[in-house]
Amino acid sequence: MFSFLNNINIFTKIALGFLSVLTLLMLSSFFSYRSLNSIDDGFATYRHRVGIDRLISEVDRHFILFQHLVDEFALTGGDAQAVVIQQQRESQAAIIDAALTYARNPDRRATIEEIKQNFVRYSASLTEMMGLRRAQSDTVQNRLDPYSARIRAELEKALELILIIDSPAGVFLTRQALEQTTLLRAHYSKAIGQRNDKAAENLETAQSILISNVQRLMEDFQDPTTLNSLREASQLIMQYNNAGVEALNIERKLDRLVNVEMRGLADKIATDTAAVAASARTEQREIEEETSGLIDFEFNLSIGLAVTGFALGSLLAWVIGRGISRPLSLLSKAMGRLAGGEFDVTLPGLGRRDEVGDIAGAVERFKVRAMEKARAEADLKQESAHALASERKAAMMKLADAFEKLSVPSSMSLPPPQPS
Repeated sequence: MFSFLNNINIFTKIALGFLSVLTLLMLSSFFSYRSLNSIDDGFATYRHRVGIDRLISEVDRHFILFQHLVDEFALTGGDAQAVVIQQQRESQAAIIDAALTYARNPDRRATIEEIKQNFVRYSASLTEMMGLRRAQSDTVQNRLDPYSARIRAELEKALELILIIDSPAGVFLTRQALEQTTLLRAHYSKAIGQRNDKAAENLETAQSILISNVQRLMEDFQDPTTLNSLREASQLIMQYNNAGVEALNIERKLDRLVNVEMRGLADKIATDTAAVAASARTEQREIEEETSGLIDFEFNLSIGLAVTGFALGSLLAWVIGRGISRPLSLLSKAMGRLAGGEFDVTLPGLGRRDEVGDIAGAVERFKVRAMEKARAEADLKQESAHALASERKAAMMKLADAFEKLSVPSSMSLPPPQPS
């Protein structure tokens, strides 16, 4: 790595350092972005599950209210309640459709689709029940009540005639028949409106007593006016009983429809809504745990990337700084020695391909020229010294020659000099 850094210039080193830091920042940002996206997806999924839970809770709450209204209508059959039920039915269907549209999970969508289908069946049964309830109300209002009033009128007319005749037994039977007529209507009301099994048993008793009393009165009183009233009462009792049987049959159908079919569908809807809600809440808890784990992972990743980035950045700064400052410091020391005349110094940085190598090469060229200059000066100095010695020798020889010439006359009496 150091040899690689030695072969690139300082600008490239610094650029590589910044690029490395930027790369680390980009990697950190990328992983943070992915983690934040995962966290955001987790929150979005959590919000979706909360939305599903809220919609299913609305489905369950509205259906409980709707079922309560249906049960109340099954007992009373009020027109105002029918309007409210229709509005509630439309609202319930809209909430189920909203939940179905909002759901993404295939299993959950299938369950909500089943809820919708069961609600459609429940609504169809409700329509049938409302029709039966209206038919029953029509039977009670247009047949049972008028027949009961007419029976009482005929029996009261017969009672007036029997009182004139002054027949205590006839008066007793007639008054008992009137009493049974009242009880019969009360038992019908309980059997139809309250679905009272005891009332149904009492109904049969009241019918039997009423029919028996009227028949005995018809046998005992043969005058045309009284007999006509009793016969009319007898026919009205038969019609009354037929209408009552029809109303009771409708009541049985209503009971089967409301307490068996519609109750079963309601239980299925309640079970399915509870299953969807439980599934959504379970996924909420799972998403909470996953999101918490992602947040912890992101926190640890951020710290890890920050520490790693700081360490790598510090390492790169140290490597690049050392790769620049150390050779310059060594080169500076070598240049100081070179300035002191030590030409045998080896310059550090020679062979590098960066600015330090360029400086070392330039100093090396300076050193070579300085060495050549010093060598030339030394040669020149040596030549000068040789020339000066030659001049001195020549001068000495010349001086010796001159001295020799001056010494020739006197030298004749002197003995020749001895060779040394």
